[in-house]
Amino acid sequence: MVIKGNKVIRIGLAALTGLAVVTAVPKAVNAIDQETKITVYLAGTSDTEYLEDLADADAAVDFYLVADTKDLDGFDAYSYTPYVDFGEGADLSDYGYLQTLDTTAWDKLSLTAGKAVLAEDSTLDLEKVTVDKFGEGNTVNLHSGLWLAVPHDKANDKAEITDDAVTTKITTDRYEYVYRPQLFTLPTKEAKDGISMSSEDYGDWLTELNVVLKPERKDRFVKIVVQKAVQSYEQTTPATFVFRVAAYADSTKAEKLYENYVGLTVSMNNFSDKAEFTDIPGGSYVVVTEIYKGSSYDVTEGTAEEIEKDLSIATEETGDPLFDFNDSYVPSRKTGYGINNHFEASKTTVDGAEKVNWKYAEQGGNE
Repeated sequence: MVIKGNKVIRIGLAALTGLAVVTAVPKAVNAIDQETKITVYLAGTSDTEYLEDLADADAAVDFYLVADTKDLDGFDAYSYTPYVDFGEGADLSDYGYLQTLDTTAWDKLSLTAGKAVLAEDSTLDLEKVTVDKFGEGNTVNLHSGLWLAVPHDKANDKAEITDDAVTTKITTDRYEYVYRPQLFTLPTKEAKDGISMSSEDYGDWLTELNVVLKPERKDRFVKIVVQKAVQSYEQTTPATFVFRVAAYADSTKAEKLYENYVGLTVSMNNFSDKAEFTDIPGGSYVVVTEIYKGSSYDVTEGTAEEIEKDLSIATEETGDPLFDFNDSYVPSRKTGYGINNHFEASKTTVDGAEKVNWKYAEQGGNE
């Protein structure tokens, strides 16, 4: 949409993820010669929660020039000289063709341009401007043309491309923000009849714009590893150790986001065992507690029966976060017996993937 003062005007560029332009300070200039000062927002200006979360994201938006503007003699308007193949019948140099395009048609052109520009085997050599500072007070000048906006993590600019969509991601501790590359044209005018894509819209060409991107937000999950090892083992039967895995919104542990249980088994043939949890909420505060070990084992000096880690804080740890528990066998103690480590599985489906959660209950027992 375009917002001018208190007036809201839709533009014909907005796709499912929505690219919007907010206007300010119009001024009469020649369309082809104009540079436009833009400010980029990674989410809608009213989406306070999204913007606050995205404020710490290590993100960038690449702007690719996919077509130059071409003056129309005698008219205060333009068409394009494309640098990308927009497909059969898509003649962006034909001003008459441009006037037939609605929102759906522009969405399809955005998809085509995204596939051409972001394909791994793309040989296109396009002008590119990268923005990595967002929101009020951060501006960049772009000259006239048809631009493709591509938001992404700085560490990962790869796109996921299917027949029906091109998507990129910006990740924060707790969420993934999914964007679709989107076309927008510079310069532009105030909307005519509520659609701002026609270069014969009323008024002057606008010199300052806010480019507002509209992502889809999804919960982000990470993997952790729980590992159990014993320094010595003298029993004839395997020993099972039971762990509770809990994830909280923060270190206050006031809001529990996740809970699961696992049993790890050691034996004469294998002094260690481990389990992976792939559905831990990103950025959460994780507490792994050893809740059953039997009487014949003590915690090895320098280790603990409960380990806490704040996944929102970067550490020097490489790979997946490891919760490493270590015990020593105490042969003089009586071995526990009669413990029935009972696990019940409950299955849920998250984003089309089946998740199995285990509920643990210790039944009976005698040490």
